[in-house]
Amino acid sequence: MMNIKAATKYQLNEYIKSVRIFYLVVILVTLFFGGIVNFGDSSNVNMMGGTEMSTAIFLFVLGLNSFKETFLMMLQNSTTRKTMFVSRLIAVLATGVSMAIIDRFIISFAKLFTYVNENYQVSGMYEMVFQNRAESLHTVIMNLEAILITIGVYIAAIIAGYFITTAYYRMNKILKVAVSVGVPVTLFFLLPIIDMSVYDGKISRAIGKLFAFVFGGESGNPYNLLISCLLFSVVGIGLSWLLIRKAVEKN
Repeated sequence: MMNIKAATKYQLNEYIKSVRIFYLVVILVTLFFGGIVNFGDSSNVNMMGGTEMSTAIFLFVLGLNSFKETFLMMLQNSTTRKTMFVSRLIAVLATGVSMAIIDRFIISFAKLFTYVNENYQVSGMYEMVFQNRAESLHTVIMNLEAILITIGVYIAAIIAGYFITTAYYRMNKILKVAVSVGVPVTLFFLLPIIDMSVYDGKISRAIGKLFAFVFGGESGNPYNLLISCLLFSVVGIGLSWLLIRKAVEKN
């Protein structure tokens, strides 16, 4: 039977190999575009937060692949569901914090190429979304705030993937097909049709206002995004636990 420390170490090791490969690709791409500067290329090369957005997508996919094999292995080793769940949350927190810090260092390093050629422009996700605030803050404060906001985004991305994979694990085959087909059809076809024909676009405008608020609204407050990510993560964690605590072994 694993204790929380051993279970956390095991689940962190699950992430490490994938994270190493991911950052090898990120570093090579960063050096490649930075190397273009050395050839005197006069065109703009703008990363525009690509590193952090790529990381968020990567973490979402990582979350999607974080349940079944570990769950079955730990059940076979008589590990309680509470232990495996708490250790997973610790692993998620550690991964989100570490990758947010690493990404900020990569972006700061990439910005050094700007001193070689001013046409090489690099922007992190924080600077891109909250440009006015980023320009008004001291560099150190801006980077610390960027890391904090990014941690919230990364944790929410992993939790989203983890919740989806636990939900699919509990579904039977018919429900899996119904959800896989029904959700995209509803979101991308039925909802827009109903919105325009019945509600005269009110739903899309409401969604637009919600996204505007989440991303700081007119004030450009990044803490709206942080709070939204934390609330989403708390809900995702709660729902995931409800699914996991009565999950049984399945092939």
